[in-house]
Amino acid sequence: MKKYYLIIYLFILIIFLSGVFILGTYLGYEKRPSVEKIISIFNKESEVITQTDFDPFWKVWNLIDEKYPSASNVSDQERVWGSIYGLLSSLDDPYTVFFKPGEAKMFEENVSGEFEGVGMEIGIRDKILTIIEIILTNIIYFNSFIFF
Repeated sequence: MKKYYLIIYLFILIIFLSGVFILGTYLGYEKRPSVEKIISIFNKESEVITQTDFDPFWKVWNLIDEKYPSASNVSDQERVWGSIYGLLSSLDDPYTVFFKPGEAKMFEENVSGEFEGVGMEIGIRDKILTIIEIILTNIIYFNSFIFF
């Protein structure tokens, strides 16, 4: 009879310990860092040394996947390009821009060569393309252009 109670006691103990182990594994899995929840990302480990917490970034990334209705219409790579664009926009420098690889190649092709024109510096002010400065050269004076 004692042997019977011992077997039942051991069986209940094994089931209890198994339950605790499974619960601990589940809770540990759910509490892991957000970056570890992203399984299909390459180059997660970087050589950049920073004290910045990227957990909010990965939380938003996962929320988009879970709750945004048309998240499948935007590729993960497009979201990365958008993140880089936002990162550079945070510098608030009008001369720092980001081009996706295809756009960068087109830009390089367009600016490789000689420039001719009317002699003005253009830039963006208040998100509007604006003439910043007129560059007065001998050719402009020679052609009798007058700028006010």
